[in-house]
Amino acid sequence: MYICPECRSYFKTGSSGKKIKCLRCNNAYLTDLKIADTEWRKLDGDARKSRINRAIAGEHLRVPVPVPAEPVKPEVPAPAPQEEPKAEKHVKSKEDLPDEAILEAQMLLEEQDMQSDKPKEPIDKRRLAIVLGVTGGLLLILSILSLVVPLFRVRDEVPVLRTAQAGDVVSFGKYKGNTEWSVLERDNSGIVMVGNFPVANAIPEDARNRASQIDWLNSSFLNRSFNLYERRKLIPLEDDSKELIRIMSESDWSKYYGTIDIEDDGKVHPVCKIGIGNL
Repeated sequence: MYICPECRSYFKTGSSGKKIKCLRCNNAYLTDLKIADTEWRKLDGDARKSRINRAIAGEHLRVPVPVPAEPVKPEVPAPAPQEEPKAEKHVKSKEDLPDEAILEAQMLLEEQDMQSDKPKEPIDKRRLAIVLGVTGGLLLILSILSLVVPLFRVRDEVPVLRTAQAGDVVSFGKYKGNTEWSVLERDNSGIVMVGNFPVANAIPEDARNRASQIDWLNSSFLNRSFNLYERRKLIPLEDDSKELIRIMSESDWSKYYGTIDIEDDGKVHPVCKIGIGNL
């Protein structure tokens, strides 16, 4: 295979070491690509471009052979050019083209065929329907379980909470595996409980003051610890407040000292209240 350095046309013609004229730009110096025609057809587009660039770069690096200077001849005025009659345009047919041009066109078409995308395989509608059916069934089962499982947990908690008294340990909610709460007091409105587990490690670093900690308890902690049915049982701790959870204070530790088994460890313990009418 040979390549023209000027117009990048390539041909299967000639022999090594000879000057061959380009059929497209009339350049008389073609570069030998050092590859057989059958091997050239097997290369992809990137490999062909790399081969062409290396061959042309090598052609430009060759040292030109010095040509002896010809003696200067006296200039002779050239005769005035005579207009030649314009030849009629003749459209070449396939038979008039040289074999090299026909071969070049065939190679260009082959390269375009190799670069064209392969036809996509048809979608198996039956397999797609099976996959969608299985996925939909799994999602339906998970949705049912998410509704049924909390009901079983609440069903076990309610009987114990109905008879719980101050000092009793009951199970309510679930936060990182912790479910135990100690009952602080019980009155006609509800049951006040404190979590036997601290939550200081889970509080964000930017919520270090007491107000920010209470906001976190009534948002992230509330949603993470109690399901929908358990949240409906909680009532505000104070009549004029909307907070469902607060922090166990120093006065609370002193007030309920001896009532519960846990002691003040200096950490954040959540306090909540369950309404009697919700049990």
